[in-house]
Amino acid sequence: MPISEAQAFVFGEGARARPRARTLKEFMSLLDTQPPTVLQGHLHRHDFSRWIEHVLRDGTLAARVRDTEARSEKEDAARDAAAAISQVIRARYEPPTEPFARAQSSD
Repeated sequence: MPISEAQAFVFGEGARARPRARTLKEFMSLLDTQPPTVLQGHLHRHDFSRWIEHVLRDGTLAARVRDTEARSEKEDAARDAAAAISQVIRARYEPPTEPFARAQSSD
């Protein structure tokens, strides 16, 4: 569900503000395209988990993202952390994969 422009997640900061995400789908897409230096700044400040908790109001997802942020201390880990955050979001919100659906239908 989209949120207002004022509550969108803004990648980058100050004069270097980059694209804005108004949905989790946009957020994941933009997360994959940001340079490691931009990602690392957000990871270090725990911006991703704070946005998810305060704007999207999903404390469970925010806690999982916060754990990932805490593990990404080095800049070279930023890309891996971004992929891990996307995976956590998918695990929380995407429907089960095909094999699970087939297993249930055969019951």
